Amino acid sequence: MEGFHHMIFLSNSNSGKIKDIKQRIDAQNTMFITERRGMGQFGSAISFFVDDTGRIQFERIEENFKEQDLFISSNLKTLAKKPSS
Repeated sequence: MEGFHHMIFLSNSNSGKIKDIKQRIDAQNTMFITERRGMGQFGSAISFFVDDTGRIQFERIEENFKEQDLFISSNLKTLAKKPSS
């Protein structure tokens, strides 16, 4: 991956590559979006997942937005689930 990326989506099967991708690109101002709960600890700003009831949800990780120097809409903040610890 070369050049500037505004957003990188990693599917569930590729979520494990986030650390490698972050090291290979200058991740400043790049939003990482994943499909696995708990990926915030690896740098994902938004993670989609299926909850216990079978509904699709997403969590936002504000620390990663700040680290990447990204801004998040207040509307998006109210829709997201709090990340699990």
